[in-house]
Amino acid sequence: MTQINEKIHVFTDFDGTITLHDSLEAILDHFTGTDWRKIEEQVTLGRLTEKTSLQAEFNLLKVPLEAVLTFLDDTIEIDQSFNVFVDYCSQKNINLTILSGGIDIFIERILTKYGLQHIEFFSNSIIVKSGNQWQIVPSKLPKIKNNCNHCKTNHIVQAKNAGFKTIYIGDGNTDRCAATHSDMIFARDSLKKYLSENKMEFTAFNKFSDIVEYLEAKCCN
Repeated sequence: MTQINEKIHVFTDFDGTITLHDSLEAILDHFTGTDWRKIEEQVTLGRLTEKTSLQAEFNLLKVPLEAVLTFLDDTIEIDQSFNVFVDYCSQKNINLTILSGGIDIFIERILTKYGLQHIEFFSNSIIVKSGNQWQIVPSKLPKIKNNCNHCKTNHIVQAKNAGFKTIYIGDGNTDRCAATHSDMIFARDSLKKYLSENKMEFTAFNKFSDIVEYLEAKCCN
């Protein structure tokens, strides 16, 4: 069990974990319909990599950037107890980093809306070309297997090599690899299902306040 006198680095997914709804899914549903979900199903089944599928999904998007940003402003909310979690990590001197398979401009927009723009995060970028063509710009950070646009697992490995105990919090397909390389996992939704099916140890959660309660009771009091 991780003890408070150990160095701890928490890594959390963004979309569907910090946010109540996945912003990328919400954007694609709203502006493109459901065709993108057929592509995502192939990722879940292991037939497509995230690196290939994300661009394929965004090829369906044909709207201006400002329309998408306005949609995010009006639609996407965060788990309100995430603020409590951020404060808790600060009080306990626990490092906190957001790792996302999403897009930096979307994450910045949402974090700023809630006054959380100071939190460190890593993600992909995007370029919107003429004719509203959206091009994913993969993270330039090192990749272990080159299957993802942003290799979350590399951050976990680097932190462990630096002597940190790692905690991962996530909900979806892009969290699988990073979670299974972490010392402690908090999971919900499809990540929870994946870990259960593969008989991997994790702690289920619904809200970030659940994680605070667990850490306070088990390892960081």
